[in-house]
Order: sequence, then C-alpha cells, then structure tokens
Amino acid sequence: MPSFITFVDNGNGTGVLTINAAGTDAGSSTTITVTATDSNGTADTTFDLDVVAPDTYVTNAPVQRINAGGGAAGEFTTDRFANTGNIYTTRSAIDVSQTPGVPANLFQSTRWDAASGAELQYSIPAAAGNYEVRLYFAEIYGPTSRTGGRVFDVSIEGQQVLDDFDVFQAAGGANKAIVRTFDVTSDGTINIDFGHVVENPDVMGIEIIDKNVIDNSGPNVTALSAVSVPVNGSRTVNVSAADVDGDAITLTAINLPEFASFTDHGNGTGSVTFNPTSTDDGAYPIAIQATSGTQPLFDVKSFVATVTRTEAVQQPGQPVFGGSVTNGGTVTATDGVRIDGPADPVTEGTTAVFTISLDAPASGPVLVLLELNDGTATLAGNDFAPLTANGGPAVIRFAAGEQVKQVAINVKVDNVGEIDETFSLSITGASGTTIDSANSTATATIAGATIGISATPAQKIAAGTGPVSVIVSTRSTDGMPVVLSQNSLPSYATFMDNGNGTATITFNPAVSNIGSGTVSFTATDANTSASSSFDVEVVAAESVQNNESIIRINAGDGAVGTYGADQFANTGNRYSTRAAIDLSDSSVPDGTPAAIFQTTRWDAAGGSELSYNIPVAAGDYQVRLYFAEIYGPTSQVGARIFNVSIEGQQVLTNFDVFAAAGGANRGIVRSFDVTSDGTINIDFGHVVENPDVMAIEIIDRNTIVNTAPVVSPVAAQTVTPGGSLSIPVQAVDADPQDHVTLEVFGLPSFASFNDNGDGTGLISVNPPVSVKPSGSDAGEFPISIQATSGDQNLTDLTAFELALGQLMGLQG
Repeated sequence: MPSFITFVDNGNGTGVLTINAAGTDAGSSTTITVTATDSNGTADTTFDLDVVAPDTYVTNAPVQRINAGGGAAGEFTTDRFANTGNIYTTRSAIDVSQTPGVPANLFQSTRWDAASGAELQYSIPAAAGNYEVRLYFAEIYGPTSRTGGRVFDVSIEGQQVLDDFDVFQAAGGANKAIVRTFDVTSDGTINIDFGHVVENPDVMGIEIIDKNVIDNSGPNVTALSAVSVPVNGSRTVNVSAADVDGDAITLTAINLPEFASFTDHGNGTGSVTFNPTSTDDGAYPIAIQATSGTQPLFDVKSFVATVTRTEAVQQPGQPVFGGSVTNGGTVTATDGVRIDGPADPVTEGTTAVFTISLDAPASGPVLVLLELNDGTATLAGNDFAPLTANGGPAVIRFAAGEQVKQVAINVKVDNVGEIDETFSLSITGASGTTIDSANSTATATIAGATIGISATPAQKIAAGTGPVSVIVSTRSTDGMPVVLSQNSLPSYATFMDNGNGTATITFNPAVSNIGSGTVSFTATDANTSASSSFDVEVVAAESVQNNESIIRINAGDGAVGTYGADQFANTGNRYSTRAAIDLSDSSVPDGTPAAIFQTTRWDAAGGSELSYNIPVAAGDYQVRLYFAEIYGPTSQVGARIFNVSIEGQQVLTNFDVFAAAGGANRGIVRSFDVTSDGTINIDFGHVVENPDVMAIEIIDRNTIVNTAPVVSPVAAQTVTPGGSLSIPVQAVDADPQDHVTLEVFGLPSFASFNDNGDGTGLISVNPPVSVKPSGSDAGEFPISIQATSGDQNLTDLTAFELALGQLMGLQG
C-alpha cells in the first residue's frame, strides 16, 4: 500500500482503511488488495484507488508555519524555504500582547539578510488558490532598536506590500512582537521578497493561511448496525445516505456474499436482501459506499451480517452439526486434542498465540470449540478480545490431513495497569473423531507495563548561536499518563515536561561551556519507570551573525539589557553613580544603555593588576571597551591615567578618560581588532590613580561559512505483520558544498535504512507474519532521523512513530 494508507483489523470480521493523501499524491493510482483469513483458508478482494486534486478545503486552515531563523516553536516548524540569510537570537523577554496566541520564542530568533549578495526571499510551495500571508516581526537587535535604525521593503508575489517598513516604530519599541497580514493569490509557489533600505531586513515567522472556501461537502452514509440472519431464512437491511449539497447519490454494496443482493433505489436509499442456505453459516463483513458530486466524493460505512443456525451448540463427542460424520464412515487416527499457550509473557498491545494440536493428522473433518476464560485479567475491562463478537465459543475446523491450528488473541492496552494479569483459552467441545483425552486449558500471562523511550543520538551544538531544542518522546504500554523528569543536565540546559509523554530539552551554551556533557532523564507512570541518556558536545561556533556581539559584559554590576553580569575578571572593586550619562559621543553605538556607564570595576594599587580573561573560539574579533569618568575626585585632566593591553599588545598608553571624553559622566568607547588563540586577555596597568572599565563587548568579525542541515518531518507510520512499508527521508543543506549524512536511530529488528548519499534515504519495514513485539517495543517504535553536514558536523534531528498493527481474531 502507499505510505499514506493505513489498515486496522477490528477483530470482528471488519477492517478500516484510512487514507490520508497529501497534495503531492494527487494523480497517483494504485490497486489495494485485502486478504481475509480463517481456519479454513483465505480470500482476497481488490479495488482501485485514484488520488485526485481536491475540490474541498477547510476555510482558513494554516498550511505552513515557519519559525524564521530558528527550530520548531509550538506549531511553527524549523526554518526552511529561504534562499539566503543569517541567523540572530536573543534571550530578552518578548512582549506578545499585540500577537495573542503566538509563542514568544518565535520572536527570539530571526533570519536577516546582509547587504551583499542576493536579496532574501522565501519561496513557499502552496497549491494554486487564495491565501492569507502573515509576517511576524520584532526589533531584537540593540544597535537597530531605534526609529530609523532598520528600514526595508517587502513584496509578495511581485507586489510590494510594505514600503519603508520600520519594525521598531511600528511595534512601539524594542522586543515587541507585531504581525502584518496580506491576501494573495498563489500560482503554486508563494514568493516573499525582502529589500534593503536602511540596515538589513529580517523576519521572525511566516504563516500561510488557506482562504479557499468549501464548495462540496460529500455524501454521508447512515451508520449501520450488525444484523443476524437465520440459515434458510430471509432478511432485508435498508441503507441510506444524504448529501447536504443536494448532489445525486449512487449507492454500492461491497463484499456481498453469493446469497445476498443489493438494490440502489436511486434516491439515496437502497436495500440488501439475504437468503442464506444451510451451508452459509458464518460472519460476513459488508460495506455500503455512497458517491456524489463531480469529483466524485464518497463515504463508506460497514456492518457485519452473521448467518446463524437453529441447532444447539455441539457437546463433546457429537458430530459437527448433530448428524453422522460426513464422508460415509467413522473418523479414526486421532485419540485426543490439546491446547498450548504462549511460551513467554505477552506484552499489552500485542497478540497471544495459542496452538491447537491433534495427536495425529485427521482423516476426516474434526471440529473443536474454544472459549476464553477470565483469570486475573478483566474481560469487561477489555484486557483481551473475545473470540467472537458476542464472546461465545469459537469454531476451529480441521480438514482431513490437518493436525495443527493457531489462534491469535488480541491483548489490549486497558489503562488499568494490572501487573502479571492472566487469562486462559479452553477446549469446551470436540467432535468428528473419537476424543479420548484433552488438556482443556492453556494460560497466557500478560507482562507488566513497560515504558518505551525514543532513541536520542548524541548532540553537537555550536556555542553562542542561540537556543537549540531536542524533543524526547515516550510511550507507556499500559496507556497510563507518563511524567518526565530530569536526572542530570548541563548548566546551560533546561528540561520541560510537555505533559503529553514528551519533553523539551533546550540548550543555550555560551563559549565558556565548550566541552562534553550528558543529559539523563526518567519517564514514570503509575506502574513503572524507565530512564535514558544521551551525550552533548558544545563546539566553537562556526557561524554567527557577521560583526555580531558574542559577549557583552556589564563591568562591576549585574545584567543590563543585552549586557550580561560581570564575569571573567581576576580582581577589582565596584563603584556606582546615579548621575545622568551623556551618550552623545560618536564612538558610543546607538542603543547602548546608559546604565552600563553608571557602574564600574576598578583596581586598587597593590596586588595583581586587573585582568579580564574571556574564552572565545580562535579567530578574529573586535574588542570594545566602554569608559566614563564618574568618580568626583578623579574628574579632572591627569587625575586618572592607565594603560591597557589586549593579547599582550598595548593598545592604550597613558589613557586619560576625562580628557578623552571631554568631561565627567560622558560615555566613550575604544575599539581594537585582535586575533584570539581561544582566550581574549585584557590587562589594565596603573600609572596615576586606579584603572577602571564600565563594559566590555566582544564582536565576531568572522563571516558566515556554514549552516546546519534541515531534516524534512516524517508523519507517523503504520505497518501490519506480513506487510511492507517504504519511508523516504530527506535533509537539505543551504551550503551546496556540504555533504549530508543521514542516520536513523531506534529501528526495530525488521526494518533497515539506506543512506543514498545525496541527502535522501529510505527506511524499509518488512515485519514477518509471526512478529510479536515485546518489552518496551509494545507495537510502537519511536524513531529518530539525524542529518549531519559541514566541517563542524552540524546536525538536525526529527522523530516519528512507527506503529506495528495487530493480528486479531483467528489465524488459519
């Protein structure tokens, strides 16, 4: 079957095919074959399926949500469809009062476009039609947090929709979220273009809303109940369907037995007539399909018609139907019948297979009646499925020459959480041969509940490039709610239980966190628990925003705006003032908070000279030192003079802050280009009085050389024992020179993965008919796909769940 179709056996002679075709599947055709199996053999039915372009849409349904410059945020997916650009992030709190319901962390990352090269464009695939495009903005970058600091144009589908747009002015300040909405008509791809005016355009999020209206609702078949028809009797079942659009309806009956007929009355009603004979006893699943409209659209409902006998249930030793044995004589060669249960405990959500054996092959028809019995499990609580719809005896027929049959019982997830439940299958009658002995009962033990945890590969994260989130998922085999809690985390990580069996682990390492760490967590429900762990390696950032700050330190005090609390100093004292600071000097960057000049770290004479030793990746940087003379006694020319060296090179000699600034309480900045070996050392030396500094900023002068790959999401998949499934996977890297390697974690033993070497791969799933998942598998397998590329081995990760469908009912 195609990957967008799943099949579930209901265990009562009916099954459900679920079709979830995407727009990319339009035009495809396939033939579906359904096989029914009982103790006497098998039967097949086939039908053709054509996927057509839809004429039905849900009004105002989101078709795309993108977190520009970041990973998944709520219902917004990882950034994709951009042609160029760079990423910038902030930890500042975002005011989302103007964008209710939108996650705040959407606005903490942005994709921005430098002046050189192609202009930033998003090219987003969308079927031809009418859409609403929502663009999400906030001004989060300090130097442009002012009116006129960042101005740009936006065009959609070739039409300019924003002219000289100033986010700071439109939002009413920095770190304030806003959204702009536009109606567009797509030709198959929605193109969004950003043009430079002042500084660099950027965007936080993009949402595409489908505005097409419903033009046809399709028919609806009235639900049908199971019916019983006596042997040699007659019964008529009326069926009906309705279409709210008034479209003409055609009714069809599918899978009718030979003794039944169907009539479509032509007005949305029809009738099925049954006339079974004495040889037609059994259960018959029948489907009624209604078709209407120009596409056409259809609906299907099913029911079971059971043909029953009037004879009493056979007792041990009696012939099959109360008469003499067929084939004209006495059946011999069999002295007894026995039943054997599963050798191992059975996990909830899988099947228990019992074996029914004759002591010797039958020389003629043999009938065995079986019945499920309650142990410590509870039939009323749906711990296991009855053999028939009404819970009565099941019939096992041995033909001449047959000796062994199997029965598969569905063991259900009951949400009750009994430990080591048991139930039994008993022989209640046997006929058609001389039965001298029979072991009447075989017991199956249901294993206690277990918790499965998705496999999470080791993570490699670039320092200082913003938060990275990894989602871990679990499944409890007893269906109980699962609570996730952390055991150990690196200091730069946070752990949040999402309350739905998943947890989000967010990493935000600084350069000082470069090195290895481990994440360990535990999943717990009311009956059991399980733990898992994975390694994390923080590496030097290979790419950050060109000329962007990677470290800002407020010397002598705590965090102010984007300036972090004082750190990395070897000695010194603190002094502060409440005096207003003049920021008019041209050396002070726009947006610099005046508060950083109101505190200082100063170094008294004697002891070690003041030094800041700041860890960074090896490379080229600009160091900015912020000064102001705020201490009264030294507020005169020549009162405070000192030297400054960076990386062993003296950059300021006999520096007089008061003289350089032109007075007291006036901020100035001095900038120096340096090359770091892994730590930037800044040394202050006494000349007259005591040296001091207000703030330090480290700017990365390296250009962007690599971006991480992006793995395409994979929907949940289902496969049944004996079936097969092919799951394509894909990852893209915006850097064409980077080779993408794909890895898959958590595959069951009956699945394999092949990396095609071009950013694509294929997962092949081929479970045998006899597969019985156990332990934490429980029929559902959390699988992770990781893409790795570039010299830094940057990665992206996505996960999906593979479900193994259940064998249900009797196995012949």
